[in-house]
Amino acid sequence: MKHIYRHLIINVLIAAGVFYLSLMMHPGGVKEEILIFGVPGAVYYVMHFLISLLREKYHYGEMRHFTGIFRKYFTTWLLSSGLCLLILILSRVDHLSREWILVNLFGLITGEAVMVVIISLFRESAHLREIQEIAENGRLDVSVLFPPPPEDITKVAEKLEFREKLLSNRDLADFASAHIDLYSDRCRVLNSGGTPEVMQVPPAKYDQIICCTRLDLTNGINNLIRAINSRLPEKGLTMICSETTNLRKKRVLHSYPPVVNRLIYFFDALIMKVFPSLPGGRKLNQWINGGLRRAISRPEILGRLYACGFEIVEEKKISGLLYVVARKINLPVSHVASSYGLLIHLNRIGYRGNYFKFYKIRTMHPYSEYIQEYVYENSKLGKEGKFRNDYRITRTGKFLRRFWIDELPGLWNWLRGDLKLVGVRPLSRHFFSLYTPELQQKRIQVKPGLIPPFYADMPKSLDEIMESELRYLDAYAQAPFRTDVHYFFKSLYNILIKGAKSR
Repeated sequence: MKHIYRHLIINVLIAAGVFYLSLMMHPGGVKEEILIFGVPGAVYYVMHFLISLLREKYHYGEMRHFTGIFRKYFTTWLLSSGLCLLILILSRVDHLSREWILVNLFGLITGEAVMVVIISLFRESAHLREIQEIAENGRLDVSVLFPPPPEDITKVAEKLEFREKLLSNRDLADFASAHIDLYSDRCRVLNSGGTPEVMQVPPAKYDQIICCTRLDLTNGINNLIRAINSRLPEKGLTMICSETTNLRKKRVLHSYPPVVNRLIYFFDALIMKVFPSLPGGRKLNQWINGGLRRAISRPEILGRLYACGFEIVEEKKISGLLYVVARKINLPVSHVASSYGLLIHLNRIGYRGNYFKFYKIRTMHPYSEYIQEYVYENSKLGKEGKFRNDYRITRTGKFLRRFWIDELPGLWNWLRGDLKLVGVRPLSRHFFSLYTPELQQKRIQVKPGLIPPFYADMPKSLDEIMESELRYLDAYAQAPFRTDVHYFFKSLYNILIKGAKSR
């Protein structure tokens, strides 16, 4: 029930803001305007909220999408607004200006639409799982999803066709032949049939499967990679290809004259990259291109392969496409949910050891969590154990992190009571397990905070971080208010003056 009251209060505040705006648009003083418009305004808004409660507008249940939630708000607004206008007509009220009526009617639904967008973003937020959560979640036996075919329909012509294609492109031939034996009977080439064609391949008959279907032109990428996984034996190899977002940008910009190319790329990026991250935008994207074309980043391609039970052997950009050779090392991770939404949430340990959803703005490409080990093995670590030039972070994500914008959704956790303003950072179960038992017990006795003592003390190692948090918790136990004020201003100084960055 708490979320119902919370959304009702926010809705009332929106209505109050719209009503105040309608008064400000008139030349008279606010007090004089309230005498004229106060009673009809109160009648309209009281009627609106009564109808909202009767129609259970704030009961969303498991509904997550913008369209479904907004439909509840819009139908309620139509009913209350229509009823109010009918009363005005029947009672022959003519002293109310049409401007005031329109501002209140359409200002309210506009404000509620913004509210629904924000609600949808939080409800559609993707669960960004830690490596330990992924491992504990288990693996999916894909043989159940893709049973053996009735017979082998190997097409020799396809292998010959692909062999000729390789010979015509020296770079591609060298890359493929370094890992794949095209002349072997244990190699299978799949031309363009996608998942249905993969399902016709007998399990474990081939050690190497080459999939010529581009992932960015595939509807159901994970299903395709899972199907390949189900047909390969342990340590079997596959080779896939795709046009990445960066390669797509380069192609578009080089295909058209200056100025025009920027304009075309703007709309291309809007449809392929921006729309899928907005509430209801993914359906619009699928309606425009039929779900068969998408912009897919290199980290997402690699992450999907790891999520589906492969490890990367080698990757290379050839002729405008990214080719990847991957080795089967496991079954696919179960319950892999692809999401391109703006918000993510992480399971964090809070007050009294209870878990809560900690919200942040997405700063990494989808599936980036699955390639953390791959990035670690192929990148150097900077100070504080962070990756240098982490390509999993988007260009927008770098900007958001630089100015702390990615932390703003944490304010919602603060308003919900999950966090206080200053306090120890909420941790995942894995990192919490690395702390000493003493510190663990002290941590769960108080709420975590938005601004951790890290930014006041600027520790450089895990041991120093634990010492910093222990000092803060001991001081907080003695003088809560004074301690938080001290740490708040010290952290603010380090952030604004010394340039401490978001972690």
